[in-house]
Amino acid sequence: MITQQTYTKLGPRAVTLIELIFTVVIVAISSLGTLSVLQYGITNRQAMTERNAAMRAASDILEDTKRRFYSDLAPGTFAVTLDSNGTPSITSDDVTGNASLSFWNLNGTQLGVGANPLPSAPEIIEARVTVTWNALAYGGASRTQVLSTLLSAAD
Repeated sequence: MITQQTYTKLGPRAVTLIELIFTVVIVAISSLGTLSVLQYGITNRQAMTERNAAMRAASDILEDTKRRFYSDLAPGTFAVTLDSNGTPSITSDDVTGNASLSFWNLNGTQLGVGANPLPSAPEIIEARVTVTWNALAYGGASRTQVLSTLLSAAD
């Protein structure tokens, strides 16, 4: 009589080379997606920090302008340092830019330039500060932030 023998596999099934390659490709693609989302977040955080520093610089200039007598007002351009990382003692991580102060009447005409002097009679005017800098967050791309307030022309 002939008997039939049965063989069973012992232990877990082995992984083939093709399965391993597919697994590595899937993990690599998902890792790249995660890394790109992290990079996007870091870039946007840096951009927002620089924008906030520009807003602080513009606000400081407007506050100084509001404290002046109207007769002492004059448009101008100033160099500003944007401490975008909150480290005043470390200047190597700061961004420099320019802030320009201009005055406008409520009709949209720029004052204090050319044939449009600042008015001497009481009038409400707009003081506008434009801060421009080369952003570290976007590879040196030029960025602009504008802040304005209304001033009374009466001393």
